Amino acid sequence: IGAIRYSAQNILSDSSIDNNVLILGAGSAGIQLESALKFTDKYKVIGFLDQDKKLHGKLISGKKVEPLSKMEELI
Repeated sequence: IGAIRYSAQNILSDSSIDNNVLILGAGSAGIQLESALKFTDKYKVIGFLDQDKKLHGKLISGKKVEPLSKMEELI
């Protein structure tokens, strides 16, 4: 959790640039990262990627969880 917060702090402290982001992992760490990124104009979370088939198609904060196999297509 500390590493996620440290990474988010570094991301949030940089200048404003609008970039779409996919978060790898839809577990608690991914959800925390998405929550932190809501407070910046630099990054816009557009979805989640996860290996867990039970999570595919679910929504987290209105953003869909996709399988890792769709990464290239989404990028």
